[in-house]
Amino acid sequence: MIFTRSGYCAILSASAFLLLCASSRGQTQPAPTDDETQRMESFVVTGSNIPNADEALAIPVSIISPSDITNSGVETNVLDVLRKISPAISGIGGENATIATAGQDGGSQILIHNLPTLVLVNGRRMAYNPVDASGGAEFVDLNAIPLAAIDRIEVLSDGSSAVYGADAIGGVVNVILKKDFNGWEADAHYGYSDTAGHYSERSGSLTGGVSNGTTSVTVSLEYTQTDPILEADRPYTNPFYATTYVPGILEVFGLTTNPGTPGYGYDEAFQLAPGVNAPPGGGTYTIQQLVSMGVYKDLGSFNDPGVLSQVEHIYNLAIHEYLQQSLKRQSALVNLDHKIFGDKLEGFGYMVFSHVNTESGLNAQPLFPFISDTNANLGNVGLNPLPAGTEYVPVNAPTNPLSQASLDQGNTDGSGGYSAYVHNRFESSPRLFLNDDLALTFVGGLRGKINDDWSWEVAADLSRYQDNYANEGLLDTNNLIAAFVDGQINPFAVNQAPGATNGVLGTGYVNYTSTNNTFDALLRGKLFELPAGAVNFAAGVDFSRQNLTAVPDNNTANNLWIDSPTINPFDRNRTITSAYAEIEIPIVDKSHPLPGIHSMAFDGAGRYDDYSGNVGSAKVPKVSLKYQPFDDELTLRASAGKSFIAPQLFSLYGPTQTGSSSQISYTGSNGVNYSNVQFQAVTGANPNLQPSTATTWDAGFVFTPKAVPNLSITGDYFDTTQHSLISTLDQTTIVQSVEDLGAASPYAADVHFGSSSGPVASGDTPGQISSRPLSSVYIINNETNIGAVAIKGYDASVVYVLPTSSFGKFELNSTITVYDSYLIQILPTQNYYQYAGHVSTIASNTENESSGGGEGGTIPRWKTYTSITWKEKGFEFLVAQTFIPQVTDIGSGGADESPPLTVASFQQWDFALTYKMSALHWSHWLDGLKVRVGVNNAFDYEPPVAPYRLEDSLADVSTYDGPIGRMFYTDISYKF
Repeated sequence: MIFTRSGYCAILSASAFLLLCASSRGQTQPAPTDDETQRMESFVVTGSNIPNADEALAIPVSIISPSDITNSGVETNVLDVLRKISPAISGIGGENATIATAGQDGGSQILIHNLPTLVLVNGRRMAYNPVDASGGAEFVDLNAIPLAAIDRIEVLSDGSSAVYGADAIGGVVNVILKKDFNGWEADAHYGYSDTAGHYSERSGSLTGGVSNGTTSVTVSLEYTQTDPILEADRPYTNPFYATTYVPGILEVFGLTTNPGTPGYGYDEAFQLAPGVNAPPGGGTYTIQQLVSMGVYKDLGSFNDPGVLSQVEHIYNLAIHEYLQQSLKRQSALVNLDHKIFGDKLEGFGYMVFSHVNTESGLNAQPLFPFISDTNANLGNVGLNPLPAGTEYVPVNAPTNPLSQASLDQGNTDGSGGYSAYVHNRFESSPRLFLNDDLALTFVGGLRGKINDDWSWEVAADLSRYQDNYANEGLLDTNNLIAAFVDGQINPFAVNQAPGATNGVLGTGYVNYTSTNNTFDALLRGKLFELPAGAVNFAAGVDFSRQNLTAVPDNNTANNLWIDSPTINPFDRNRTITSAYAEIEIPIVDKSHPLPGIHSMAFDGAGRYDDYSGNVGSAKVPKVSLKYQPFDDELTLRASAGKSFIAPQLFSLYGPTQTGSSSQISYTGSNGVNYSNVQFQAVTGANPNLQPSTATTWDAGFVFTPKAVPNLSITGDYFDTTQHSLISTLDQTTIVQSVEDLGAASPYAADVHFGSSSGPVASGDTPGQISSRPLSSVYIINNETNIGAVAIKGYDASVVYVLPTSSFGKFELNSTITVYDSYLIQILPTQNYYQYAGHVSTIASNTENESSGGGEGGTIPRWKTYTSITWKEKGFEFLVAQTFIPQVTDIGSGGADESPPLTVASFQQWDFALTYKMSALHWSHWLDGLKVRVGVNNAFDYEPPVAPYRLEDSLADVSTYDGPIGRMFYTDISYKF
């Protein structure tokens, strides 16, 4: 049999799940030998409020250690670390420069099994990223958590709202901060990519602490900086042709909607002839005269896909678009504990501060003003005079070449004649999206012991996230129109006169703030003894207040920037009162086993959350069972529960916003395939939103055979169904349906013509979208409780450590996540469609719930991460591989899916070599020095292209380990 390289890698990755990675690290350890006596300390692990002394837990919790983070080769972002080494984890981070600029504001959002995921720090909540105040996603920004401050990360891949409340549908990521640190450690990291653009990253940190048995203080400082990557720097995103809004294009179309009437279906594209910067002004020419004079070329009808493609290929959007944002982060941690009366009363507290700056960019703002007079106003917008914020060129502007008579053709009511749209953009003034973020979390509390069986804890958690957002390169609507009127700016010209845009170009500002203040109390202990052991119990109460504000500049608030989203002032809050309880009941204890039952224990949890406002309350239970049939070698576990996610404050109480739609590809009733077009989109809140609820099931095992020491195998089956997802409908689905069915479409009320309040489709006539200019079509896309997602799959992992007497120690780790099924239902009345093994827009809408999606999401059937480590005499060598099989690009998916297109498989190989100077015994001062050199993606494999749905970045870089490519790096660590 002959294997190709990719075939061999697929076999290696698929079989390597017999060798653990992150999802079992730290969870299980080799069982002690028969002559060893081992006493396990009780500790609290994510997913339960009851301390547990057992190695094998009843729930699937994995522990990511500092060495796991180091071995990932990622030193800049928590999300990038977890996405790489844990195939169950996805999300959107630094690569959001093109796919979620408005939805993330530079933040990093994490998902487990592509489901909403709760992020905690030391078991407590942080404030959400406040981009929610403009209709963006609601998430805890992992950018605000410095890697240098992390002791470990606990990942629970099971629904856990019964313990933690909202958001824990996919699971919980709990970041545990460093504490009880003695001495000092300094770390430095530098990474450099030799691919185009020469990306680089650098970070440095200093961590130290002192303790005397009574008081412990730990501090950590970190600085991180990463460069941006432009689409022009990568072959899979360069060139990128997807816009008709380029200098020198004039679109003339018929206003009539009546078949057989002159001008019906007319939509012609004209381009300035080579060497012509601008047409003659004065408003005295017909378009035919300008063509005969050699001023314009008639390219043909925009209804011809060849003409549309020809216009799109004039301008390469990759030139100014960021593929990955830049980032700077300065952060600090202070973590302290003080025993006031020994173990009976202890004070604790920590502070995490981060100052994060991100920058991403897009091309200059597209312009598409129409030549305005009474007939054109009524034909395009349905109103005269035009509403505020409308983009237009007065028919008497000195730069306008077309006569009013040639356009109106004697019409004055908008029912006939022609209108002209001017396509342009000021290429030398691209847009920049700048975020200056300040995140501060302070937690302080007391804990103590009542007696040997009972303990308590109370705390205040005060968290604040402020995002100072600036959008450079915007166009002031009023000043732009004034510049059209007096001829300062010529919208018909390819190049503007020097200084023409002075007073027109500007910067929009929004100051966002999100706070989360929580006061909690917890009591836990032993209720009584059963023959099998103690019945343990925990109960607590929380009171939280969430506040969300947005303070925009005047232009941003009043729709006075051209084609830029309107962000209104926003200030809302809500309170959440919660009570929860958990009980653990031993059924059979290992000291008194029964035939076929070595040990068995049951755990039950329940939580009640009461939200102020319209949301109401939620009651969620969870039960779990742990069973060891023979001995400690094999543990079986299962759990079932309910989880939920509450509607965002902005989704409930926010205003309406207008801006550009996502890039949309659809088929017109005339048979034309329209690719990467943009309409207008209006999004808004819905005060009647209800929580999205989920049912979660999990069953698995942990196997640590005594016959093979140092081997641990885990496997878990997960089954989650989430109903009433809170999101917006897929815009492509809306457009295609209304184009095909007209007023008979179930989305007919979601498309208006001329303005957001203009008429909707009339009659069942198809083609009512393709027969109109792009800028006159408004998609109304308010948030709603839509359909459901049903996910079934497996997580499996193994670790095997092989110590040898002559050749050092070998460790083989691997983990795999398999999606057996990933069904999505858009509306409760529609069918479920299978998305496992596919890339589509619909998948992205469910992944990034409440943000609207719009760019493609990838759900591979399976994904693996495998690493082999060799340690000997101070040396440590690592080789690691990521593998993702091929998927199928189906466009928008569902009933409107595109013809299947195979997207290639992907793999990445990493290598690293570490040396600890302590092995040389040269000097006490050198013993703390450790040097590491490595290369990520050593063979510079590129993410595969999915052109149907990934129209903006072409490749799903968030799934395929980012756009950096091959990167060499050096890490230096020194302990003293």
